[in-house]
Amino acid sequence: MTVIARLVRPAELAAVKAYADTARLGEPSLADLLVVAENDARFVGLVRLSHERGELILHGLQADHPEAPALLMQDAARWIAHQACWALAQAVDTALLAEHGFIEPSITCPEFLLELKASRETGDCALQILHRAAK
Repeated sequence: MTVIARLVRPAELAAVKAYADTARLGEPSLADLLVVAENDARFVGLVRLSHERGELILHGLQADHPEAPALLMQDAARWIAHQACWALAQAVDTALLAEHGFIEPSITCPEFLLELKASRETGDCALQILHRAAK
C-alpha cells in the first residue's frame, strides 16, 4: 500500500504519543501541529511543529519507512509556509531539511533552543540546530 502523510486528528493524540520517540521529538500535544505518515493504517513517521517562546520549531523527523521523511517534510513545509522556523535535526535528515530551506543559523540561536537540544541528545542521538528564514 502507498504511504500517505496527513494531519493528526485530536482523538489520535494518545496513539501518536505511544508511537513518538519523545526523547528525540519531545512530548506531542494538541497545541502542536502533528503530521503522521501512514502505511496500511499504521504510523510509519511523524513530524512535530510547535510555537514556543515566539519561535516556530520543527522538532525533527521520526521515520520507519523510506518514503516517510520526504512526505512528512512536504506536508510540514506547507504549514511552515513563509514563516521563519528553527529545526532540531539528526544528521540523516539535514540534506532533506536543506531542500526545504533549512541551513546552519546565520543568526543567534535562542538560549532555550540550545537547552532543548542538549536535553534531547543522547549517546546515539546527536542533534543539529538549523534555521529557515522567513520568505
